[in-house]
Amino acid sequence: MDWASLLSLSEFHSLAGMVSYSVSQLPAEYQPCEEINNIFRQHQALSLVSESNITFETERLLKSLSDKGVRVLPVKGYVLKNDYRIPAMRTMTDVDIIYDANNKQQVIDVFTDFGYTLDETGSELDFTKDNLHHYELHASSADAYDTSHTYFSDILSRAVYSSDSLVGCLRDEDAYLYLLSHLSKHMLSGGAGVRMIMDVFVFYEAHGKTLDRAYLSTELSKLKLIDFEDKIRCLSYNWFSGGIPNTDSLLADFILCACTFGISRDSLLQSALKAEKSTGKKQNPAKAFFRRLFPSYGFISDLYPISRKHKLFYPFCIVAHWCNRIFRRRNINTKNLKYYMTSTDSAQAQRISLIMEQAGLSPFI
Repeated sequence: MDWASLLSLSEFHSLAGMVSYSVSQLPAEYQPCEEINNIFRQHQALSLVSESNITFETERLLKSLSDKGVRVLPVKGYVLKNDYRIPAMRTMTDVDIIYDANNKQQVIDVFTDFGYTLDETGSELDFTKDNLHHYELHASSADAYDTSHTYFSDILSRAVYSSDSLVGCLRDEDAYLYLLSHLSKHMLSGGAGVRMIMDVFVFYEAHGKTLDRAYLSTELSKLKLIDFEDKIRCLSYNWFSGGIPNTDSLLADFILCACTFGISRDSLLQSALKAEKSTGKKQNPAKAFFRRLFPSYGFISDLYPISRKHKLFYPFCIVAHWCNRIFRRRNINTKNLKYYMTSTDSAQAQRISLIMEQAGLSPFI
C-alpha cells in the first residue's frame, strides 16, 4: 500500500477524517508509518472538533432566526451528516441555509449580532467569522438549472415545521430530490468528487426503503433526472456496498479526478458545449475567450448589484470580478487558462460530452 498516495487522495476528496477510522482499525503490522498515522489522527480529531463547533453554532443561529420570525431550512451537508454512522465523518467547509427572502434584513441582523461579517453577492448572503465559521444563506434554492426552478423556487413551502419552531426540514423524498439536483449541478459545472456520491449511498441506505418511488418518478421526470438518479445510485452502491468496486469507466474516472467540487477546466468545456447546443452553432474559440473575459451585464449585475443601479459601474465590476478570481478565490491560473479557448471539437470536449451521457445528463449538454 502506498500510504502517502492514499493520504493525498483522501485529502483531495475531503475524506481524510473518514479514512482515518479505517486506518485506526487495521492490525498494527498493516498500519502506515507513524508520521502518516499521525496525520490521519490529526484529520480525525479536527473533524470531530469541527463538527461539534459547527453544530453548536448552527443550532444557536437557527434558533435565533426562528425567534425573529424567519423561516429557515438547513440543507446539504449539515443535514446529511446525521445519516452517517458518526456525524463528523461528513466534513463541511460551510453551512447552507435557505431563508425567506422577505426577511433578509432580519437574517443580516441576527448574523451581525453574532459577530459575523457579511459578503453579499446577489441573492446570496455569505457570512464569515474568525475564519472558522462560514454560512451561505440562499433566498431560494433554484440555482441548479432552469428545469428545476419551478420545483425548488418555493422550497420553504415544501418543508415541514414543528409547532414551536420555524426551522424546517424536508420530507425524505424532497430531500433526496434536492440532493440529486445539487449533485447534477456540480456534475454539469466541473464535476463532483467521491464525497457527493457517498452522500447518495448513505442517504439511500438510511431512507431508501421507505421512499415513495411513484412520487419520486413523477418529480424526477419533471427535472429530467430519471436516468441520472438511476446511474448515480447504482454507481454509489457499486462503490460502497462492500463488493469489488468497478472504476473502469469514464464516469468513475471523472469523479475520482474531480476533487471535492470539480475542476474549472471541465466547467469551461461544459459551458462551451451547452452554449453550442443552445445556439445550434459551433463555438468560435476566440469569441468564447472574449465572452468569458468580458462577462455579460446580466452575469455581472447578479454578482455586483450596484451595477444595476449605476450601469457606469459595469466595467469596474468586471475588473473586481477578475481580481476576486485571481487573487482571492485563486481559481484562475496559467494551467487552466488554455481551456478558455478550447474548441467543442476537441478530444477533451468530446470526452466530457460522453461522460455526461454516461451519467444520464445528456439532455443538459
